[in-house]
Formats: sequence, C-alpha cells, structure tokens
Amino acid sequence: YLGMHLAAADGSLEDVEAEVIRKWCDHQAETSIPDRVAERKERLQLIYEDALGKAQAGGLDIEYITKELEENATHASKYEMLELCMDVMKADGVADTRELKEIESIGEMIGLGPERYRAMLDQRLAEVKTIEGATGDELSVVLGIDPDWPADRMKKALNKEFRKWNARVSSDDEAIRERAEEMLTK
Repeated sequence: YLGMHLAAADGSLEDVEAEVIRKWCDHQAETSIPDRVAERKERLQLIYEDALGKAQAGGLDIEYITKELEENATHASKYEMLELCMDVMKADGVADTRELKEIESIGEMIGLGPERYRAMLDQRLAEVKTIEGATGDELSVVLGIDPDWPADRMKKALNKEFRKWNARVSSDDEAIRERAEEMLTK
C-alpha cells in the first residue's frame, strides 16, 4: 500500500513503478516458508490489486497504514518499506519533490530517524535522471534542510551536502557524476 501511495504521489501511477511493487511482492512470497509460498503469493497478489485500485482512485489511507507499521513492524521491516518507496520513486528515473516529501513523511510517521533515511535517499537520488520541482523551498526537501533552522546549523548542513556531492563529481559512473554536478549547481 505504501508503494502504491508513493507511485501515485506525483499525480501519475507509471507502469514501471507498479512493476517494482509487483516484483517486490513476488520476492516477499518466494522468500517465505517453502510450503506457504503459493498461499502468500496469492494473498500478496490480492493486496497488490487492491492497493493498485485504491491508488488509482485516490483512496489509500496512508495514516492508517503508517500507524499499523509504526506500532507493529520491526525496525528492519520499516526500513524495508521505506526502501521499497524509494525504489518506486526512482523507477521512472524522476525524483519528484512530491514523492520526496511523501517518503520523508512516511519515514517520520513510522518512527525512523532522519540520518539513515537521508543516506538511503542520497543513494537513490544519485541514480535518478531528473529531480523535478527542486527549486527554492522545494530544494530543502532534496537536501534534507529545514529553512527554519538557525543560520549556523544550516551552514553546517549545506557544507556537509557540498562535501558529499563534490566527492561524487569524480565518480566513474557517469550518471552519478552528472547528478553530483547538478546538485552542486543548485
């Protein structure tokens, strides 16, 4: 449900995003107890179809879903859910700031700390082709900086971001190198 919610967060649910979720469901079923794989696969297929229908209709109750996760899921499961959301976000090659805000909100609602979340997000941001809506106030979502922070804290955070992206300018991976150059110019 979280994956479908995120897939629809930018206003369109792309087939490639839904495919990431479907593959995740298949993996979850295949790694379950051997004699329950078929049962779990069938159950996850029903959930997938329900989530897809609700996402297309705009009817996913994200507060309920995150509350259930926050109260009942293990820490590892919560990070796995957030990773799925990030993989859905990058599936179409575009990191839309609406998706980034939703991922941040989901992380907060399920009780995950921002440090690990940022490390996970930075890895995915380096892999997308485009970051849409990353200007002005929206840029703070990409950089993980709150515009209301005191000047000294903001300066420290911006210096840290600069060092991180500056180090990636010399990456062997052309996509990472291009993303780093884009981040440094913004």
